[in-house]
Amino acid sequence: MTTEKQSPEIEILQNENIELKEMLRQQQERLDDILSSVNEVIWSRRVEDFSLASVNNACYKIFGYTAEEMLDNGGVLFDHIYPDDKPMLAEQIKRTIHKGYGELRYRIIHKNGSIKYIYSNATLKRDSTGRPVIFNGSSIDVSEYTIQIQKIQEQNEKLSEIARVLSHQVRGPVSNILGLAQIFNNEYYADPANKEILTGIISAATELDNIVRDIINKTGTLERK
Repeated sequence: MTTEKQSPEIEILQNENIELKEMLRQQQERLDDILSSVNEVIWSRRVEDFSLASVNNACYKIFGYTAEEMLDNGGVLFDHIYPDDKPMLAEQIKRTIHKGYGELRYRIIHKNGSIKYIYSNATLKRDSTGRPVIFNGSSIDVSEYTIQIQKIQEQNEKLSEIARVLSHQVRGPVSNILGLAQIFNNEYYADPANKEILTGIISAATELDNIVRDIINKTGTLERK
């Protein structure tokens, strides 16, 4: 029994095919290494059901699930979106489909039960007929930044309250003190009316002191945060 010998051309094509497969494998490994080293979650989702098509290992840092776990159950997205944010996220996805790109901001429930603030950007890919087929995007954890912004907003509200106190409550006792000082009889200190005026000045000064103490307490609360 004889074995038919392959032509040199076929052998060359087979060798080139093996080399090409090896190059693709090496490139895929390099790409996987790069995606594994970044902190951003790089992902692709199918438009029809928003199921996960691919994701890098950075997902574990944000969601608490490995890439394999996320791919196995469709992407663990909507089931883990903070309930109050689901309607808003759905609207953001609709706008992204309409515009072809978009920014998504929402909260997720981490695998350990903690709440995280997420920022994502996505680009829509269409097929040859123009039908939207997949989202390509990235997500990052912006919890620390968001919490800091919230603290700053709370402090601004406190500062606004302090400014309101200064502009309204302080004005009253200061006006009383100034008015009483103007009618004080400096030429005749024994004037019986001076005693009543001094009592009024002390009362207004005490009121002003209490307001100042309240402002100091509120300022101290800001400094401790």
